[in-house]
Amino acid sequence: MKKQLSDFGSLSPAEETLRDAVQRGVFARVSDNVPDSPAPKVKIRASFIRYLALGGCDACRPAAPGVQVFGAWIDGDGDPDWPTRGLYLDGAELCGDLYLFHCHVPNAIHAYGARAKTLGLDRSYLMNGLEADRLQAEGNVFLRQSSIAATVRLVDAFIGGSFECDGATLRAEVGENALVADRLQAAGGVFLRQAEINGTVRLSGSRLGGSLSCAGAKIRAADSDYALLAQNLKANGALFLRDGAVLDGTLDLRGAEFGAIVDDHTCWPQPGNLLLDRFRYGAILGGPVDAESRLKWLALQDPSLFGEDFWPQPYEQLAK
Repeated sequence: MKKQLSDFGSLSPAEETLRDAVQRGVFARVSDNVPDSPAPKVKIRASFIRYLALGGCDACRPAAPGVQVFGAWIDGDGDPDWPTRGLYLDGAELCGDLYLFHCHVPNAIHAYGARAKTLGLDRSYLMNGLEADRLQAEGNVFLRQSSIAATVRLVDAFIGGSFECDGATLRAEVGENALVADRLQAAGGVFLRQAEINGTVRLSGSRLGGSLSCAGAKIRAADSDYALLAQNLKANGALFLRDGAVLDGTLDLRGAEFGAIVDDHTCWPQPGNLLLDRFRYGAILGGPVDAESRLKWLALQDPSLFGEDFWPQPYEQLAK
């Protein structure tokens, strides 16, 4: 494991740019777009980013903002004994923010149990996903407008701000979930606005200080029956399901609690694909509020799939 600047030998032009930028506390703009090949002018070794994110050394000490890169190809050169050849941060304590914007990341990013401030991966191409179970982030986690070709995992993670995945494209591998964030704790919300997600989104048992917004999102169940699994999720904010949102698969809200519902009848799941047993909400702030429409909403459930004839609680909750 390389711990000194001299351990890296000759630096690529992109690495020299990053070295100089982190010491000044500014973004290292390597190129203007997501690179499509690992040319020296855009290539940065994953081990070099790890070295800087962990605080560097006396020869190169990042300033308070941390590591901020724009337009780089993150080259996988990690230890073959690690679970990834790419950026490996399991159990690490990062010295500041880590921003990889407009970057091409061929290998999986591992940050299991890592401690960070803000983790930003906006508009990047993550070919093998993000493994960040038990991540502790003081600030936000950003995946806005990124393209991700494998599972994103945030199981048992803590986020001091929000998890924002607006406009992202998530494509799970065959038989895998697209986003697994069961028991996530976020002081803010989870935002999937306008995201294109092929595979199940799992948020069961999560606790959110803000809202869960699926406004404009397209979530397709792929190999599973479930589009969105949110059993026992509790959110102080609202559930947003509007602006042309599509849930192609089951929406499971059994045991979930929200401050409010903001939806549109055109975004409701297909008959039989809605599960509302023990679902509680404080108000209906958007969408239909007449009894006839909301009874049609409840009729989208099919308790017989679970060997039951009728769930009274969803009707009692609506009456309340």
